[in-house]
Amino acid sequence: MTLSTRHLKNLLSDIQHGRRLCTADTVQLLSLAREDELEMLFETARNIRKANFGSKIFTYGFAYTSTFCRNDCTFCYFRRSNKRPQRYRKRTRDVLDIAKYLSREGVNLMDLTMGEDPRFHDSKNGAWDALVKLVKDIRTVTNLPVMVS
Repeated sequence: MTLSTRHLKNLLSDIQHGRRLCTADTVQLLSLAREDELEMLFETARNIRKANFGSKIFTYGFAYTSTFCRNDCTFCYFRRSNKRPQRYRKRTRDVLDIAKYLSREGVNLMDLTMGEDPRFHDSKNGAWDALVKLVKDIRTVTNLPVMVS
């Protein structure tokens, strides 16, 4: 289903003024193909981004903390059954050093990246507590938001 130019302009204007998209609207926008339609969509996206974030650039800092994983996802190199990768878990001190370095370099968000390491994803023995403490320690030394991937 294609949108008329008038309907597209109205939809994009509504979105710019805070209207949330329904599934049908999202599908229609993702189906746009004409150059002029795409340019209207991209212009709206730029306006919304600028209104929310200004002209700032936000950078993520990734700290790869563990290559252990309890899952066996076929696409992943670090899947449980793959015996080839060298497995490691970074020590808390090393992760904090990485976080401090990335913070000094201007990173805006720390991303702790790991597989579903049983040490952190096991509800027994306070595993979650260790991960929560690590996040709190990173927040303390960097004052940055932390995302766990």
